[in-house]
Amino acid sequence: MLDESSANVQIYFPDGLPTGYADFASVTVVPTLVSISPSSGSSGGTLITVTGTGFGSNTQGINLTHSTSGTDICDEVNITGYGIFTCLTTAMEIASGDVITLKTASGSYSCGNT
Repeated sequence: MLDESSANVQIYFPDGLPTGYADFASVTVVPTLVSISPSSGSSGGTLITVTGTGFGSNTQGINLTHSTSGTDICDEVNITGYGIFTCLTTAMEIASGDVITLKTASGSYSCGNT
């Protein structure tokens, strides 16, 4: 797995680079939220499981944010597997249609309400 110490990552294509690409300088991985379970719970203290892609295994800076208020949804975050973390929620109410943002050390990504 990659972490913040992985400065130079080399990608090998067994058949060479695709036609038209002499080389490339970077690959962008955009974190994506796939699911939050359970989808409802009490106002604070609910343990939810968040599944997604692109946020790796480093918990530093990862959280869900309620976009309207700017408040972090998670009080405690623990990575349980690659692309999966658990979150103990803070006391707040999230309405249907509210936008949730996945916040990582590399930036924030709008997820809508899942």
